[in-house]
Amino acid sequence: MDALNGSLPKRSQEAETTILLLEDDPVDRLAIQRRVEKESLPWTLRCAGTVADGIRCAGEGGLDLAILDHRLPDGTAFDILGHLGETPYVFITGGRETAVAVRAMKGGASDFLLKDDERRYLELLPTVVRSALDLCRLRREARRHQEELELRVEERTREARDAERRLRALASRQVALGEEERRSFAREIHDELGQLLTGLRMDLAVLRSEVVERDRQTAARVAECLGTIDQSIDLVRGLSSRLHPPILDILGLGPALEWLVDDSRGRSPARLNLDMAEIGPGLAKPHALSLYRIAQEALSNALRHSKARNVEVTLHQEGAEYVL
Repeated sequence: MDALNGSLPKRSQEAETTILLLEDDPVDRLAIQRRVEKESLPWTLRCAGTVADGIRCAGEGGLDLAILDHRLPDGTAFDILGHLGETPYVFITGGRETAVAVRAMKGGASDFLLKDDERRYLELLPTVVRSALDLCRLRREARRHQEELELRVEERTREARDAERRLRALASRQVALGEEERRSFAREIHDELGQLLTGLRMDLAVLRSEVVERDRQTAARVAECLGTIDQSIDLVRGLSSRLHPPILDILGLGPALEWLVDDSRGRSPARLNLDMAEIGPGLAKPHALSLYRIAQEALSNALRHSKARNVEVTLHQEGAEYVL
């Protein structure tokens, strides 16, 4: 058996743990090897006596644990830590090097052993190794659980975002359908009811011209009916425009808000003011419609419930956003 770079063979089918033993003292190294043989520990040791040999052994991979003596001919055990990857390690230091042990533990060591002249520390070595392996296993399981949790959180977050996106799409679809119904209803009121009233007005106007000379009382009654029809026509036009203002589709948000404020002035004693900057051409129609409906609802609430004497509507652009 090569005392420096050799490996103890596995003693049974139970040998599952591969350990890097970085120890430059041949007596201590041999004592550890004999402890493994004496207790039939299921360990396979890769022995190294220098930092360079330890780095080479670590580079071969497949390590479950590293037992590192602090002082070595070409450096210290701290020089190999960057080559161990996630392999757990145990530090072995001199009895008076407690500061080294503290530094090792702060740096991530699973445990440490302090050497003594009688080598009683070897009695603790199996327990320390088992504890280090158990700790490593627990850390791996905790990391695995953490990764699984993060994946589940990410999945739930993605599902929530998808659900929010679907809800937004559904809401947009509902708004679009509602606006289409408003537009259709407004057109129907304007075209059909407006035409009926206009036709009726024309008939009454003809009737008035025919009876004005023969029966002035009847002509006066007809004139009153014409006035009522004119009011009805204005009402139909107003209802149609409030349901869906055609000016919004034709001229855009700015003129539509101007019409809204002017129309509200005629139905409220409050003093209304519109302060609006120029609307850029990049405002999409759905956004313009949303802003118009917000202004319409807010203005209606203000005039109905606030008892305000002054109401101001402002609209300006901040970068790519509009503030109403």
